[in-house]
Amino acid sequence: MTSPAGLLVVVATVFAQLTTTEAGALSTIRKIASGQMAFAAACGNGFFAPTLAILGRPEPGREYPFILVTDVPKDGAAVLERNGYRIEIVAKPSAKSSASCNGVAAGGLAETFEITARPVPGQSGRSFHVDTKGVITEGR
Repeated sequence: MTSPAGLLVVVATVFAQLTTTEAGALSTIRKIASGQMAFAAACGNGFFAPTLAILGRPEPGREYPFILVTDVPKDGAAVLERNGYRIEIVAKPSAKSSASCNGVAAGGLAETFEITARPVPGQSGRSFHVDTKGVITEGR
């Protein structure tokens, strides 16, 4: 049986192996996944935002959006590039979805989502993935 202290060593070892850029990518996809969960609960009637831009829109009467404005790509781009990583959401709109509280029409929200963080071409590093289950995995 592994002791809690042993588990801490394993976790610390895994995190110690992350580069600064990998740690930044993990942090970003974790924040975006949290924003997706908050959006679904508060604004999407159980459905998820298909783009980062939609997560960047606050609920009516609220000041803050579901993710940081720095996590929304400029000029309407679908992919966020930060610190050597390309971060994007893949979320297919569902005809079953109702309208959101922040301006997405019925049929425009998604039942599931995937967020990936991949090194930009020419950069080294691991890729990461998180989906509707909220579990971050390496690869893809």
